[in-house]
Amino acid sequence: MKYRDGKGLYTKIGMVAGGICKKEGIYYCPICSKQDLEAYGEVYIHREHQLQGVFVCPHNEAKLKKYDIDKTITSRVVFIRLDERNLDFNAEYEKNERVNSRLLEVSKAAYYILTSNILELNKDFISKKIRNFFIKKIYYQEIKV
Repeated sequence: MKYRDGKGLYTKIGMVAGGICKKEGIYYCPICSKQDLEAYGEVYIHREHQLQGVFVCPHNEAKLKKYDIDKTITSRVVFIRLDERNLDFNAEYEKNERVNSRLLEVSKAAYYILTSNILELNKDFISKKIRNFFIKKIYYQEIKV
């Protein structure tokens, strides 16, 4: 992406083939929104809540809610302010523990990527992490036997 024109990028990540469903609209966490309102006097859009595949908040596990926007009066370049009168501050949680665990795992991983210094992530660093992961996995499997 950095050194080429980016043609075919969507195809490579599976969006054209329908492998990934595109998230439409703006999403918010009711708990984060309430905290924003108390701390800053207004609610702001959190980037970690907008990522594809993120359906629960990585900070408190609440299901994300879609903010209603009248698309007939907005353009894609307009400033959008989250109006507290249009927000539902009631938090909902995934009832299925296994599903919730997976959704939270994806959410936390995405947040980690957003907040990490990607310049530190080089081939040697990643190889070392993978190696350590498998060493721990093998070690713990040997103990269980």
